[in-house]
Amino acid sequence: MAPTFRSLAVLTGQQPARLLAAVKGERPEGLFVVALSAGLRRGELLGLRWKDVDLDCGQFAVTGSLQGTTRPTLVIGSPKSGGSGAVALGPAGCVCPP
Repeated sequence: MAPTFRSLAVLTGQQPARLLAAVKGERPEGLFVVALSAGLRRGELLGLRWKDVDLDCGQFAVTGSLQGTTRPTLVIGSPKSGGSGAVALGPAGCVCPP
C-alpha cells in the first residue's frame, strides 16, 4: 500500500504576525513563537524539555519527539530527523560564551 500524505496549510503574508498578536500574553504564546520561528514538527515542539534549553548559549536542542495518541501511550521518542539539532533562540550571530 502506498503511503498517503496530508496537505499542509501554510501561513502566509500577515498571518503569522496576526496569530502571534492573538496569543500575546496567553499561556501558549512561547509555543507559537517557537513553532513559527523554528519550523519544528508538532511532536518535536511538544517533546521539548527544559533540559534541552541552554539560555546561556541562547539555543535549544531538538532531542526528542512526543509520540502516541492518548495520555497512557505518550512517550518521548527520537525525532524523525534522526539526531538532535540546535536551534537559536535569539538573533543570528549570537555566540555561546566559553
